[in-house]
Amino acid sequence: MENPIVIGILENAAILIATAVLYDFIWLKSDKSRRFQIQVLLGLLVGGIGIILMKSPWVLVEGIVFDTRSVLLTISGLFFGGVTTVVATVLVAAYRVLMGGAGMYMGVAVIVSSSLISLLWRKVRPGIIANKNLGEVYVVSFIVHLVMLGCTIFLPEENRMATLLVIWWPVMLIYPLATTLIAKLLFSREENWIQRDKLEESEEKYRLLFENNPNPMWIYDLETLRFMEVNSAAIKQYGYTREEFLEMTIKDIRPEEEIPRLIENIQTQDDVYQTSGNWRHRKKNGDIIHVQIASHWITYKGRPARHVMVSDVSELVKSHKLLSQKEQEFREIFNSGFDSIQIDDIERGKIIDCNDITMEMYGFTKEEIINGSIGDLSANIEPFTEDKAQEYIKKTIKGEPQDFEWLARKKKMGKHFGLTYDSN
Repeated sequence: MENPIVIGILENAAILIATAVLYDFIWLKSDKSRRFQIQVLLGLLVGGIGIILMKSPWVLVEGIVFDTRSVLLTISGLFFGGVTTVVATVLVAAYRVLMGGAGMYMGVAVIVSSSLISLLWRKVRPGIIANKNLGEVYVVSFIVHLVMLGCTIFLPEENRMATLLVIWWPVMLIYPLATTLIAKLLFSREENWIQRDKLEESEEKYRLLFENNPNPMWIYDLETLRFMEVNSAAIKQYGYTREEFLEMTIKDIRPEEEIPRLIENIQTQDDVYQTSGNWRHRKKNGDIIHVQIASHWITYKGRPARHVMVSDVSELVKSHKLLSQKEQEFREIFNSGFDSIQIDDIERGKIIDCNDITMEMYGFTKEEIINGSIGDLSANIEPFTEDKAQEYIKKTIKGEPQDFEWLARKKKMGKHFGLTYDSN
């Protein structure tokens, strides 16, 4: 009889795998707001699997059959809870009664006891599933199947001992192990869904950050340089449609003269994160804009790629050019006069700039004059001292323009000479 037992267990094990499918696609993905309806449906399906198991039993003697329904109901009680397990228990028990035979009472007792023990354990030890405690699952199954052996008391007396001698080893050795392996499979499926949900959540956050970012962004293929993805800001800024972008390469938005520099930059960039400095880009209407690029290396759709963020600095470049132009104009006026002009930091009492005439007049270099004081250019004999000069400067701060005679000195030999100061 050993071969039929082994074959029957293997057939039952294959059918039990269906439980993992139910757990995966119905229980884990179920709408939590319709939990009761899902539990009833799942109970009907688990009951159906139990009936299929009983249709593939190993027969000890006529009317006494064994299968792995106890494993199924233990798993149901621990993982699916009360509603599902009660519905499944009623269906499986009803079918066993319909089957009849000498083992009917034992069969029903095993069905009821397997369900009750697993449900009570889930009630007393609710962390068994949350903590994925396989050792505890094994203990529960061991107890369930120890009770199953005790249920042989419901068999006809002449069959009890012979049945125990045949079934004790698969029931106590294989069934608890099978229960634990099924539980491990369910735990792994749950973990897969958790990781999948986390991945989907991460991808959704990334997509929102990418698509809704106010700065133009795109992802391009490092080998073909083709655009793989662009966000709405890039479409709005550059004037191309998404479809047009995806038919282009990053060379297509550069002026011709910048393409060699672009290729060189791509060939030499080996950092995961990189800022590429200032570039000129061409929009669809032909306008040239100045941008700064920040990018990082990623794998996108299985391809090596870079995720690029673009900052339009055209206005900043324009402001810098205007500032440089004004600075040049100021310098031309500053150095074109015939009078000495000095700019003083009033708070520190230091000279911070001077024109070319000042250097010629005093004989000092610009470096020697800057960060010096007016006292360094004065005769420093009464009343032409630095303290006196600072008095004039303080009056200027109060809004009183000063026009006074002053005795200065040249660097060479300390020669003194007179001049008129106009301070405002």
